[in-house]
Amino acid sequence: MSDVEEIQIKHLSREELETLFKKTSEELARYRTLAVKDQLTGLYNRHGMEEEFERIVSASHRTGSPPYIGVALLDIDHFKNVNDTHGHDIGDRVLEHIAAIIKRVARKDEIAFRWGGEEMGILFEVSSNGKSWDILENMHHFGERLRSEIENNPYNSPDKDKVVFVTASIGLSVIPSSQATTLDVLVSPADKLMYRVKETGRNGVGYDLNALDCPEQPLFFIRRNRLGVSAPTA
Repeated sequence: MSDVEEIQIKHLSREELETLFKKTSEELARYRTLAVKDQLTGLYNRHGMEEEFERIVSASHRTGSPPYIGVALLDIDHFKNVNDTHGHDIGDRVLEHIAAIIKRVARKDEIAFRWGGEEMGILFEVSSNGKSWDILENMHHFGERLRSEIENNPYNSPDKDKVVFVTASIGLSVIPSSQATTLDVLVSPADKLMYRVKETGRNGVGYDLNALDCPEQPLFFIRRNRLGVSAPTA
């Protein structure tokens, strides 16, 4: 702050100082939002997600809750075809549409984010009664709801002249919060499962159980086929 600015502030009235403080606070909040939110979709960007991940892990180390932390990472299937067929403007509208679905599926305390390009997801906390298969069942319902919401809610342009149907391939991973040393430890298994879903037909959900003490089934994978029948594979 320059000497002139300091002198000017000293001569402000209390009301003027309060107005200046409010304006400054609003500007700081706006810059803060720009730093952690994706401008197109309004979801948390990668930097914002990293901050939220560190906040959750730090709270877990202090209180022991949540005992697990999870991520659902999705990639829109054949998104390049959307851009090639309908143009990048419609492609952006589809991204906004999928982001709105993700926000709707995410609960209040869950973090909806855009990882980059057409990859988005939800960072979530997992409470547990200690039974790994209960966690799996909850993951299945969560992942299937996200998948089906995207499949069953196509994008409609405002003038109704374009309807774009898309699906998504989703990978979910859950790890104990005590093992969440870096964000990559959580995201990497979900990313690999997401691509495994793509390799086996897309429009499905893959689950990672490696961190849930399920030695008899360390990896459980479910793909939704075109007839709407769940097809589990090892």
